[in-house]
Amino acid sequence: MFNLISKIAPHLWIGDMVSTSLAPRGTIIVFAAKEYQPRRKRSIHVPLDDDPSGPTPDEAERALKAASRVADLVRDGQSVLVTCFQGRNRSGLISALALVELEGISGAEAVEKVRIARPEALRNPGFVDFLEQIP
Repeated sequence: MFNLISKIAPHLWIGDMVSTSLAPRGTIIVFAAKEYQPRRKRSIHVPLDDDPSGPTPDEAERALKAASRVADLVRDGQSVLVTCFQGRNRSGLISALALVELEGISGAEAVEKVRIARPEALRNPGFVDFLEQIP
């Protein structure tokens, strides 16, 4: 069993759907699992499928917009918890995209950074291929 919440960067966390109940008060929650989109104050909704072929063009656009919003919130000192059903792929995708923007790193470097913090994350080959195309 792995941790419910893993720190990816200052103010940026990744977790599964259970972890939403553990988030400190005031944390902004990103819900990335298409099948789990509860309404909650201070949340961002980015329903994505965990399809091994990768994100559709619409999903890629939504993930990029959400990641940019996450990066803005983190830069403003807000705590953000990015979640999906198991805290692996969809949350990993958005977290990695946010890291690309926050730290100016490549998609491949972001994949590695997410996996260091959460070894079970980003095992969806389509998501990894999508990220590795980001210079």
